[in-house]
Amino acid sequence: MTKRLLIVDGDRNFVKSVAYELNKEDYSIFALYEGKNTVRELGNQHYDLVVIDSSLPDGSGISLCKEIRKEYKMPIIIISEDSNIMSEIIALEAGADYYIVKPFKSEELKTKMKVIFRRMEYADGTKKDENLEIGDFKLNTIGRTVELHGYEISLTAKEFDLFYILITNPGQIFSREDLLKRVWGDDYFGDGRTIDVHIRRIRRKLLKVVDEDIYIETKWGEGYYFRI
Repeated sequence: MTKRLLIVDGDRNFVKSVAYELNKEDYSIFALYEGKNTVRELGNQHYDLVVIDSSLPDGSGISLCKEIRKEYKMPIIIISEDSNIMSEIIALEAGADYYIVKPFKSEELKTKMKVIFRRMEYADGTKKDENLEIGDFKLNTIGRTVELHGYEISLTAKEFDLFYILITNPGQIFSREDLLKRVWGDDYFGDGRTIDVHIRRIRRKLLKVVDEDIYIETKWGEGYYFRI
């Protein structure tokens, strides 16, 4: 099935170039050149992925990412000319799934997108059961939803994949490097702070339902594990 992508970037030549390359892969590309109508557009049309420039003519792409995350779960890729690691962490904290530094080759973007779509359907190379009940949680792997005590936990694509690996392997300690490889793929060049950011976001969301941080445990010097 053809994937629908929304690109939000003020550089029309850049958008035209990216669209040309992605159309070769049978993606349907739609573009906005300012951020102000993005959330409304996402409410009117279905998109499988959103690509946002961190610096838009009418504001911050990071702020737009946060705004989108209040309502939508689709994957988001932030692109930026800023190669500072703290800028990447801020983007991930805002809800982005990937952060790509300009200039980049179209193959890098294509690869990231393929990883995202593959991970949305498969975890660790194995197709997931649709409905799972594990401890206090109910998961639907097709809709990519998580419920805790009847309350839905709104997770992004990467948060869901990370959570799925941990909860389906209770008690098993995963190093940051292992989780990066499983969730982001071998081509990702980030470091363990990427995992820390996503774990922190997941914990924060769980704490909106329960009063204690009792599910995802840290094994100091080794990694993370799930306790049921």
